[in-house]
Amino acid sequence: MSEAERLSERTERILVTGAAGFVGTCLVNVLLREGYDVHAFVHQKQALGFSQSDKLRVFYGDVRDVGSILQALDEVDAVVHLAAAKSDERWSYQVNVEGTQNLVAACKSRSVRRVIELTTQASPEGVYGRTKRQATQVLRTCDLDVTILAANLIYGDDQDGAFGRVIHYVKLLPVVPITGPGKTRLWPIHVDDVCRAMVACLRLDRTIGETYVLAGRDGVTLDEFVDLASERLGVRRLKLHIPLSLSLLAARIMVAVFPRPPISVSNVLGVNQETEVEHDIEAMVDELGVEPIPLDEGLTAALGGQG
Repeated sequence: MSEAERLSERTERILVTGAAGFVGTCLVNVLLREGYDVHAFVHQKQALGFSQSDKLRVFYGDVRDVGSILQALDEVDAVVHLAAAKSDERWSYQVNVEGTQNLVAACKSRSVRRVIELTTQASPEGVYGRTKRQATQVLRTCDLDVTILAANLIYGDDQDGAFGRVIHYVKLLPVVPITGPGKTRLWPIHVDDVCRAMVACLRLDRTIGETYVLAGRDGVTLDEFVDLASERLGVRRLKLHIPLSLSLLAARIMVAVFPRPPISVSNVLGVNQETEVEHDIEAMVDELGVEPIPLDEGLTAALGGQG
């Protein structure tokens, strides 16, 4: 029996936190197709995009509440931790850091050792990037069997995330605002590739204790991304660059005013980082077996029929 087959048998029931989100919904459906039993941990009652399956159980709870995590962990073999506050919300530390501490405590209480965390390459100068790094440190020092996946910009049919907002502006506005110079090179990765990487980690023992960068091979600036999206949607759009200082001021006001701001300081910093983020994906390709979908192909699939 191969290592992959052996571990697939051992990790049969998976808890997915943040299961109702963009990546979470995709992952739950992939796991169900792969034959896993899935406990989907959802923060609030809402329309869910999960496939119908007798292998799926939905648990409503909050990572800030250890008790609700404990209920969802019954008879679970492994956890994929996706739950996060991503928009610099004022409860970001409680969700991202303390929520991860609660998950670790609950896993130890239920003797669940295997945890895979999806983290971010967002700037640590923003609340989101900073608190996610703190959460990752909690997991790295927790004495569980942890794998860390650090993702660049994840795209697909998302309507609410960074990718979805850019597409919304391209569809709606004749002139698309760009926060700051927007010259930082991003390395977008399709959500399907992210899910493939997580499933590979569940199956492969050698990924324990490792950190993998999840990114595409095609680098693109925000300017270029808007142009590519415009081309796929069959529209022509001008771009208006808003000075970085003004963009940050506007973002800080939105964070202060809105519970879930349409744009955050982390969003602005993410496309204006002075240092290019790491995009060495050879470990993802060689060890996880994930060759990323080319950006041109992925965008065509994500935007098909949206023009």
